[in-house]
Amino acid sequence: MSKIKIDIFGIESYVLGKSCCGKTYCDKNTRTNKESYEEFLEFIGKMDIQDKVDINFIDIVKENLENYEEVKEELKEGAIIPLVYINGVLEFQEGIPSTKIYKKILDQWV
Repeated sequence: MSKIKIDIFGIESYVLGKSCCGKTYCDKNTRTNKESYEEFLEFIGKMDIQDKVDINFIDIVKENLENYEEVKEELKEGAIIPLVYINGVLEFQEGIPSTKIYKKILDQWV
């Protein structure tokens, strides 16, 4: 069985709570996208699926998004970073909800 691919698109230094009032994270989040990603890695590292996933952070400013047309379209339409794709499908935006991602993986792929 191939690994479940989790791609998280964001901006390393971007702090959601400081410049945007998203539904979930407004005034609560003081972490950057990269820090949230690292917390997610730590969370997954403690779970039983750690060997079943391939997790990547793609900085939308630093990286070439040429191979990510769907991501570019979502961003043009106003999607709020970070965006979490699981096996190529946008599953979450405006944050990296570790528990929800874990449950979704368990429900659909494990």
